[in-house]
Amino acid sequence: MKVWVLDTSIAPSPLNRIPNHDLPSHYVQILKSCRDLHQGRKLHAEIRNAIDLTNDRFVANFLMDMYGKCGSLVDAQRVFDEITYPNAYSWNILITAYARNGHLEKATDMLHTSPCNIASWTFMIAAFGEKGDIQKALDIFESIPEKNVVAWNAMINAYAQTGHMDKARALFEKMESPNDRTWTTMASAYAKAGNLLQARKFFENIKQKTVVSWTAMVRAFATNGHLDEALKIFEEMPQKNEVSWTTIIQALAESGRIQDARRIFDDMPVKDEIAWNTILQAYSRLGNLLEARKIFDRIPHKSIVSWTTMCFAYVECGNYLEQAREFFDRMPHRDRVVWTAMVEAYSREGYLHEAKSIFDQMPQRDVVSWTVMLSAYAQNGNLAVATQMLDTMPEQNVVSWTNLLQAYGIHGHTQQARALFESLPFKNVVAWTTLMSSYTLNGGLGIARLLFDRMPELDVVTWNTMIQAYAQNGHAPLALELFHDMEMDGLVANSVTFVSVLSACRHLGLVREARNYFHCMRLGGILPNVEHYHCMVDALGRAGKTREAEDLIASMPFTTDEIAWTSLLSACKLDVDPAALGAQLAKKVVEKEPGLGDSYFVTFSSILKLAKDEGALAK
Repeated sequence: MKVWVLDTSIAPSPLNRIPNHDLPSHYVQILKSCRDLHQGRKLHAEIRNAIDLTNDRFVANFLMDMYGKCGSLVDAQRVFDEITYPNAYSWNILITAYARNGHLEKATDMLHTSPCNIASWTFMIAAFGEKGDIQKALDIFESIPEKNVVAWNAMINAYAQTGHMDKARALFEKMESPNDRTWTTMASAYAKAGNLLQARKFFENIKQKTVVSWTAMVRAFATNGHLDEALKIFEEMPQKNEVSWTTIIQALAESGRIQDARRIFDDMPVKDEIAWNTILQAYSRLGNLLEARKIFDRIPHKSIVSWTTMCFAYVECGNYLEQAREFFDRMPHRDRVVWTAMVEAYSREGYLHEAKSIFDQMPQRDVVSWTVMLSAYAQNGNLAVATQMLDTMPEQNVVSWTNLLQAYGIHGHTQQARALFESLPFKNVVAWTTLMSSYTLNGGLGIARLLFDRMPELDVVTWNTMIQAYAQNGHAPLALELFHDMEMDGLVANSVTFVSVLSACRHLGLVREARNYFHCMRLGGILPNVEHYHCMVDALGRAGKTREAEDLIASMPFTTDEIAWTSLLSACKLDVDPAALGAQLAKKVVEKEPGLGDSYFVTFSSILKLAKDEGALAK
């Protein structure tokens, strides 16, 4: 029998060639790298045949830790229950598993009834801090019988994470002997809060600045939008390790500063796997496939991340399906994510046969891969096959249901949509909104509004769907009325909301109100996109304010498209002398945009015809 190997860096070897006393260490190394539940269970079965887990606490603890990281608390608990004499470390692992997977109350109960050590207490402080429940974190901190510096640091960090800098500072002042980690925590917290002066002061007070503390400061400044300061600290570092280099490269790349990221990457003396993959992902995100491919070809040891990144780059950019398939076929190992991405790529291009072929070849399918295939059939109008897939899925979730629900609505099958909705075991806001949308798409505004009023929970998407339905179906006053109700309900409008609101204003001729909304959205931090500008140009044009509309087009921060110019040209029909104004405007536009399409010239022709007809009537 072969030893199960998950990490490709560990060579497989027959069991009979591994001495019995080396088996625990051998399996522990494999368990440390396992992050796949299916593989983990197969490994567990093999370990059980080779080792007595009830008495080998060392291996059992690592097995339990693996299950916790894979999200299977049932398996983790079962392993724990089989240990004859669990130690404090065993309890720490189990408590951590429950906390990591969101079961904080259960973890807290175990914390107070188990012989765990300080590590469990501090982990729970951190867990509640990340959740934002600062009172629970404080309760646990105060319950610790003997607080060490790690516990103090955890509580300070919890305060800092939740924005309670005054309390973090007060707790810091109470500490008798803060260590370098404490000073680093405070410095990072102030950087996150935007207080660079205090961050620098705390950092300067660190007596022995290690590469870890330097890197923590680089990360703190970089991840909170202070890239220039992060870069300055990085350049001041007396020593740098791989983590330091990749931290600043990743921060620069994610903010779009690819040239700076590449410069530092090229200066990196020894490039590890993370650095190569970071710069590869940066070029992939930007859609620079040529440079990404060059980087990929230079990587000395290509990992599954490298292969997956390159494959995804071709998939996401579109029109590169052949190249994506080439990489997919060459990959030495494919996980479910890559398989599912290829199914989705073929589906998006309408190649359902190829998508289904890849789906059928998948060694393991989860609810995500099933849902992608179901959605492919649904979006392409094969509702019978999609429904059949839903019925045969081993596991269903709300995404599966709402995808089919949405397809029914798009294709006009409101009765089937309603029947599916009623059969759902539980209905969340997404399912309610999808059903409501199916009626708005098919002229059932009255039923849609009844559903809207009955919904137990409303989110901004729900409000937007109903407002948009009114705006697009000739009920502009109701759209504005509902928008005001949304504001009264305390929800913050987003970019989609304002498209519908501006559209309603233009249909009602409310130019002043449209201007106000356009101004308000900018004050609220929403940058107008091309749709907002189209609505405003059309509103101004309909009101006869062609000069102002022309000025607005000139101020657009992106390339003016045919729709904007056509809307403005259409407004000339309202002028006293439409032909003269239209000709004057057409001349300007043709000079600026010589490549406009047919719709523009059709509009101009209609203006000339209108002027001619009016001239005939005058005679």
